Amino acid sequence: MKKILAYLSILLMGIMIANQAIYFHSHVLIDGQIISHAHPFNKTEKSKENPTGHTHTNIEILVLAQLTIFFLLTITAFLVLLKVVQFLNRIEKTNFYAFKELWLSPLRAPPLNL
Repeated sequence: MKKILAYLSILLMGIMIANQAIYFHSHVLIDGQIISHAHPFNKTEKSKENPTGHTHTNIEILVLAQLTIFFLLTITAFLVLLKVVQFLNRIEKTNFYAFKELWLSPLRAPPLNL
Protein backbone atom coordinates (compact mmCIF):
# COMPACT_ATOMS: atom_id res chain seq x y z
CA MET A 1 0.00 0.00 0.00
CA LYS A 2 2.85 2.38 0.85
CA LYS A 3 4.51 1.74 -2.50
CA ILE A 4 1.28 2.47 -4.35
CA LEU A 5 0.87 5.76 -2.47
CA ALA A 6 4.49 6.64 -3.17
CA TYR A 7 4.09 5.96 -6.89
CA LEU A 8 0.84 7.93 -7.03
CA SER A 9 2.51 10.86 -5.25
CA ILE A 10 5.41 10.81 -7.69
CA LEU A 11 2.99 10.65 -10.63
CA LEU A 12 0.93 13.55 -9.26
CA MET A 13 4.07 15.65 -8.74
CA GLY A 14 5.18 14.88 -12.28
CA ILE A 15 1.83 15.95 -13.71
CA MET A 16 1.86 19.16 -11.66
CA ILE A 17 5.42 20.01 -12.77
CA ALA A 18 4.58 19.28 -16.42
CA ASN A 19 1.46 21.48 -16.17
CA GLN A 20 3.51 24.36 -14.75
CA ALA A 21 6.17 23.93 -17.44
CA ILE A 22 3.81 23.65 -20.43
CA TYR A 23 0.81 25.84 -19.59
CA PHE A 24 2.20 28.65 -17.42
CA HIS A 25 0.97 32.06 -18.65
CA SER A 26 0.00 35.53 -17.45
CA HIS A 27 -3.04 37.78 -17.78
CA VAL A 28 -3.02 41.58 -17.48
CA LEU A 29 -6.18 42.78 -15.75
CA ILE A 30 -7.96 46.07 -16.46
CA ASP A 31 -6.29 47.74 -13.45
CA GLY A 32 -2.83 46.69 -14.68
CA GLN A 33 -2.40 43.82 -12.22
CA ILE A 34 -0.64 40.78 -13.69
CA ILE A 35 -1.98 37.35 -12.78
CA SER A 36 0.25 34.34 -13.52
CA HIS A 37 -0.95 30.76 -13.33
CA ALA A 38 -0.94 27.43 -15.17
CA HIS A 39 -3.74 25.30 -16.57
CA PRO A 40 -4.37 23.51 -19.86
CA PHE A 41 -5.79 25.74 -22.59
CA ASN A 42 -5.85 25.93 -26.39
CA LYS A 43 -2.75 27.90 -27.42
CA THR A 44 -3.88 28.26 -31.05
CA GLU A 45 -6.60 30.85 -30.29
CA LYS A 46 -4.20 33.74 -29.50
CA SER A 47 -4.83 37.22 -30.90
CA LYS A 48 -3.53 40.77 -30.41
CA GLU A 49 -6.48 41.64 -28.18
CA ASN A 50 -6.14 38.44 -26.14
CA PRO A 51 -2.55 37.13 -26.16
CA THR A 52 -3.39 34.02 -24.10
CA GLY A 53 -6.40 33.07 -26.21
CA HIS A 54 -8.82 32.87 -23.30
CA THR A 55 -10.24 34.85 -20.37
CA HIS A 56 -11.22 34.13 -16.78
CA THR A 57 -13.86 35.30 -14.35
CA ASN A 58 -12.76 36.77 -11.01
CA ILE A 59 -13.59 33.50 -9.23
CA GLU A 60 -11.54 31.49 -11.73
CA ILE A 61 -8.56 33.80 -11.22
CA LEU A 62 -8.84 33.42 -7.45
CA VAL A 63 -9.06 29.60 -7.66
CA LEU A 64 -6.13 29.37 -10.09
CA ALA A 65 -4.01 31.62 -7.86
CA GLN A 66 -4.79 29.40 -4.87
CA LEU A 67 -3.88 26.28 -6.86
CA THR A 68 -0.56 27.85 -7.86
CA ILE A 69 0.22 28.58 -4.20
CA PHE A 70 -0.86 25.04 -3.27
CA PHE A 71 1.48 23.65 -5.93
CA LEU A 72 4.46 25.60 -4.58
CA LEU A 73 3.70 24.63 -0.99
CA THR A 74 3.30 20.97 -1.96
CA ILE A 75 6.67 20.91 -3.71
CA THR A 76 8.31 22.68 -0.76
CA ALA A 77 6.76 20.31 1.79
CA PHE A 78 7.83 17.30 -0.28
CA LEU A 79 11.43 18.53 -0.45
CA VAL A 80 11.54 19.33 3.28
CA LEU A 81 10.09 15.92 4.13
CA LEU A 82 12.66 14.27 1.88
CA LYS A 83 15.49 16.08 3.68
CA VAL A 84 14.09 15.13 7.10
CA VAL A 85 13.91 11.46 6.10
CA GLN A 86 17.48 11.60 4.78
CA PHE A 87 18.63 13.21 8.04
CA LEU A 88 16.85 10.58 10.17
CA ASN A 89 18.39 7.79 8.09
CA ARG A 90 21.82 9.32 8.60
CA ILE A 91 21.28 9.50 12.38
CA GLU A 92 20.15 5.87 12.45
CA LYS A 93 23.28 4.79 10.58
CA THR A 94 25.52 6.52 13.15
CA ASN A 95 24.01 4.32 15.87
CA PHE A 96 22.38 7.25 17.66
CA TYR A 97 20.05 4.90 19.50
CA ALA A 98 22.94 3.17 21.27
CA PHE A 99 23.94 6.53 22.77
CA LYS A 100 20.33 7.21 23.73
CA GLU A 101 20.05 3.87 25.56
CA LEU A 102 23.31 4.50 27.39
CA TRP A 103 22.18 7.87 28.73
CA LEU A 104 18.64 6.77 29.59
CA SER A 105 19.45 3.38 31.12
CA PRO A 106 18.29 2.91 34.73
CA LEU A 107 21.74 2.66 36.27
CA ARG A 108 22.12 2.89 40.03
CA ALA A 109 24.12 5.66 41.65
CA PRO A 110 27.15 4.69 43.78
CA PRO A 111 26.47 4.08 47.49
CA LEU A 112 26.72 7.02 49.83
CA ASN A 113 29.69 6.84 52.24
CA LEU A 114 29.03 8.54 55.57
